[in-house]
Amino acid sequence: MFSALCLIETGEGVISGVTYPVLQISEQYKDVLYKTPVEKGVRVEPNPGHLSHFKFYDPEGNILEAYCPGIYEEN
Repeated sequence: MFSALCLIETGEGVISGVTYPVLQISEQYKDVLYKTPVEKGVRVEPNPGHLSHFKFYDPEGNILEAYCPGIYEEN
């Protein structure tokens, strides 16, 4: 369910201090993905507003964001 992610440094650097990758969560895993990195010991944003939209950190402390499009439009 939670696969490895490889970030490749390009040497171009970050354009802005608030720029970071956003990874799309598929509809299939939107309700269960948050708990997997937590169980694996990954540093994850505590108590996100929605379990299908949260930030987590790589081993170097860089922010990544996971988001399932459409979750805020659900009834």
